[in-house]
Amino acid sequence: MMIWLVVLLVVVGAALLLTGSWAYLTANRLDRLHVRYDLSWQALDAALARRAVVARAVAQRVSARIVLLDEDGRVLLFRGSDPAGDGSRRWWFTVGGAVEPGEELADAAARELFEETGLRVSAAELVGPVWRRDALIDFNGSVMRSEEHFFVHRTRCFDPSSAGYNELERRYIQGHRWCDATMIAELDANGEPVYPRQLGALLARAGELADVRGAGPGTQPQIIR
Repeated sequence: MMIWLVVLLVVVGAALLLTGSWAYLTANRLDRLHVRYDLSWQALDAALARRAVVARAVAQRVSARIVLLDEDGRVLLFRGSDPAGDGSRRWWFTVGGAVEPGEELADAAARELFEETGLRVSAAELVGPVWRRDALIDFNGSVMRSEEHFFVHRTRCFDPSSAGYNELERRYIQGHRWCDATMIAELDANGEPVYPRQLGALLARAGELADVRGAGPGTQPQIIR
């Protein structure tokens, strides 16, 4: 009888020991999982904070641009690339640039036209703004939300001067071309997009507007891509 009692006590003690060990290991594992869970949330919070900083860092830019047409209805386009990139990505764009603080859109358009081409016209000679384009642009290591207002003007075909380029323009503008709608489509097909994206389709309408003298058509600018 005594032997069985001893055996029973040994078995009960072993069971208690195993139960205690299992409980300890489980608690320790849960603690580690809790630490990992906390670290995961901390990493997620940090990533979201960085993303929020990036979102807040998007610059706002208002631009005045000119669809400059020659006597045959071709538009003057510049070829550019990202100075912060490897030069493999190229695109084409119209004359124009940022509006300075306190500057009227038409005055900014006339100033940019002179600086980028050497052609001097008064703000009153420009028609518009006739179009507006809003886009998010990644350029020269920065992301900007661009609000672009387009004017139109017709002139005789000429070879634009780069004498008024600033340092950045000298780095990223790589040439120019007078283009009709067919040439714009060819540039797009060859992997060199033209901005605004609807320019080819709107070129004929731009020619009609360019022959209107005065401040513009007196309507709200058309939203384009």
